[in-house]
Amino acid sequence: MRKGIAQYEEAIRLQPDYATAYAGLADSHVMLACRGMVPAKDSLRKAKAAGRKALELDGELGEAHGSLAHVRLHDWDWEGLERDFQRAIDLHPALPIVYYWYGEYLMSMGRPQEAIAMTRRAQQSDPVSPVVGASLGMILYLARQYDEADTVLQRAHEIDPNHFLPHMRLGLVRLQQHRSAEAIAIALADHSTETLAALATAYATVGKSGAARKLTAQLQASQAEHYVLPYNIAKIYAAAGARERALEWLERAYQEGNPDLIELNSEPLLDSLRGESEFCELMRRIGFPAPASHGNLEVS
Repeated sequence: MRKGIAQYEEAIRLQPDYATAYAGLADSHVMLACRGMVPAKDSLRKAKAAGRKALELDGELGEAHGSLAHVRLHDWDWEGLERDFQRAIDLHPALPIVYYWYGEYLMSMGRPQEAIAMTRRAQQSDPVSPVVGASLGMILYLARQYDEADTVLQRAHEIDPNHFLPHMRLGLVRLQQHRSAEAIAIALADHSTETLAALATAYATVGKSGAARKLTAQLQASQAEHYVLPYNIAKIYAAAGARERALEWLERAYQEGNPDLIELNSEPLLDSLRGESEFCELMRRIGFPAPASHGNLEVS
């Protein structure tokens, strides 16, 4: 992603009115924040500036509308967001990733069936993309359709066995399917901070509290060298049943603008917190609909 940023910046240096390069630059900055590689606020600020510049240069560019809407989604800038995603699709119907971003928005608003349908359109546009397959798998996971999520993610993993995203998300699904040994084995296959947090969550879920604490301490100690998303730490504590600590880390995630808080309304690992007043207040501050027993989902 950092290499991509450098390439887009070089393209812009050579052609300052290259709107598509600005849209790509916005996407790259968002993904740095979403993958927990950098603190979110500065990265999202840069992404929003690039997305706005893309639109300024070409107001009819679907990529620009989609990229800026994606930035705004992760910055919890909700007003008119659905209209903006639809505008991006109207201008450029063949952009698979925009359908997923729109699906993320629908999921965050507690509309899982619409989110699944929208993300299926992404996969129909690009059926051999492991990223798009992993994206559909994630929406199905958040909608608690674990068996189908498992099938979709296995297929995405088969397309590209070396891509981390289908692999990691398959681990999340296996936890909810009570296939914890497989989830742990999946998480052990990689050592990024994101997958180490997933491994700690798996250990906490199955009651291996010592192993979970050790990994959590390791992640916290590594923050001097590598940024660690507080949201991921919060999920470890939630899985371990440590509600107060989970809420503390969710508050820290809010203060740091963690982009994955758009999952707050649907992440199964956070279900134990939904009755807590602090959780409901956090939902209100971010701008979600009021939570129900499983987020604000209308799962059929």
